[in-house]
Amino acid sequence: MNPKKNTKLLALSSFTLALTALSAHAATTWTGAVDADIDDAANWSNGLPSSSNLGTLDNGDTVEMENRSDLDDKYITVSGGSTILVPSGINGFRWGASEINLIAGGNLDSDYTSSTQMGRNGSATLNMYSGSNASFAANLNVGREHIATVNQFGGTMLIGGTLSVPENASGTANGSTYNLSGGSVTANNLLIDPNSSGTNYFNFTTGSTGSLTIVQGNFDFESLIDDGEIRINDNASSLFADFKVDSSVGGQTTLSLIPEPGTYALFAGVCALSAIMLRRRG
Repeated sequence: MNPKKNTKLLALSSFTLALTALSAHAATTWTGAVDADIDDAANWSNGLPSSSNLGTLDNGDTVEMENRSDLDDKYITVSGGSTILVPSGINGFRWGASEINLIAGGNLDSDYTSSTQMGRNGSATLNMYSGSNASFAANLNVGREHIATVNQFGGTMLIGGTLSVPENASGTANGSTYNLSGGSVTANNLLIDPNSSGTNYFNFTTGSTGSLTIVQGNFDFESLIDDGEIRINDNASSLFADFKVDSSVGGQTTLSLIPEPGTYALFAGVCALSAIMLRRRG
């Protein structure tokens, strides 16, 4: 069997298993019995979410952070039109030792006007699936004292400042990645691996249908690819020729993968089958 096909099947299986696990092991559910404070145990059916007490927020409510570390040690799946809101007036936004999963209709909305730090107080993971949305009013730093990971399978990521993998600061851990399999990412700027360790990078997974847009005309993606800071399937020697750069929209540059020949063949086959069915109906 084609090894690339095996890879895609494995990725699909992992995605399905992940969603099943999230659903099957959820142990505490948001009720909002007291107020909108995400860090008040009284607002959850069985205490605060954690790695051993997985949380579910799926009733369309908007919950709020009141302190900058309210997401620390939280494991939460957000869906069904529900939103985790970070108010603009909060004294910082950082999280660690946590995992946030945004699935269909799940939203993470940060109005905080300075840098968001993933991995500040422990490793942090953000998983995004189709139909989800994440927005940051300013910078998003994927990595700080600890490793941080974004796995985007779908949905929309909007960053009003710089996407940095990781933050350029003393004590920053190495090994952080942004993995894009599907959906769209838009940021005003892109900064990769400022400590030059070679272990932090933006990664297009094999067969990715996602796009990365930087709101700058003719942004220099080629240098980042040549330096191994933007990769395909974790390969530090990925080729610029395997990417498509689109500058047709003024003031922005979009990067995506050139579809594999098999993808074109599949699309052509679907079109041909549709044409046959239409003729038969006629």
